[in-house]
Amino acid sequence: MRGDSEFPGVQPADEPSNFAEGEAKEVGPMLAHLASRLDDLRAAPEHWPIKVRLQDGTEKEVHAEDFDVEFIREWGKLVGTPKSEFTFKGVGITFAITADQDAFAERRASLAAFEKNQFHLLWAGKETGLDVGKSKKLGEWMDRMNELCSARSGKKSQKNPDSSEGTDGVKVSTRKTDLDWSILLTPHLVASPAIEGPIQSATLPCAGSPQPLEWWHHDNKVMKGKDWGNLAVEIGYSADVITAENKAASTIENGMCQRGLGFPRERVEHSRKISPIPPENLSDIPEGG
Repeated sequence: MRGDSEFPGVQPADEPSNFAEGEAKEVGPMLAHLASRLDDLRAAPEHWPIKVRLQDGTEKEVHAEDFDVEFIREWGKLVGTPKSEFTFKGVGITFAITADQDAFAERRASLAAFEKNQFHLLWAGKETGLDVGKSKKLGEWMDRMNELCSARSGKKSQKNPDSSEGTDGVKVSTRKTDLDWSILLTPHLVASPAIEGPIQSATLPCAGSPQPLEWWHHDNKVMKGKDWGNLAVEIGYSADVITAENKAASTIENGMCQRGLGFPRERVEHSRKISPIPPENLSDIPEGG
């Protein structure tokens, strides 16, 4: 996700966030920002659609209410500050299934808060016997991995005392063996039944109204004489318009943003024509004001 300043306007921004790639240090903050943007969209009066791309390339439209925002926020914290026993690929989490069931129990306890969330199996080592493409609750995957821990423990006990050798005495790469016993799970960020798998990316619209002129870029300490606000009034701007509050409007009338520029009222010269009470909306300014 990008920062709010890079999502100007009210039209949907064509800026997809890719959930399948990226380092954990990048993905964690991205998920946190995604949760924040979804909160904004839920509160917005407009009901903008969100375009999501699935793992198979299919595109569908959902809405902010379809996302599991609290899960996204909490999962982002885990991905952004990963513990040593976890390895992440994008928003997905990898598990190397070992014969140490006590160690597995500790890792499972660290993920207890997410056991009811749906996870999709993206990849599985050949020794696991798992079918790639299945989706289950994380708790169910954990139960299956616990069984695999026992299975690997049994196979390990059949090998030679030298754990780096197979039963025939041939050297076996530990790294390769661990890969054979590893799986990659990725979470369902969208809770809608219309989306049956994990999403690869999402294109979010922008909440709010267009940003008017940012006058503060043209008003600084090196200026001599009158400040920006009074100069603007001199050339014809309404004092009421430039001092009206700069905030998101609940409606957009005639395709135009109905809000002011936010220039401090106290800095406009008293001789200028200005209403004693700031208007709540530019449409409230009297004709000729």
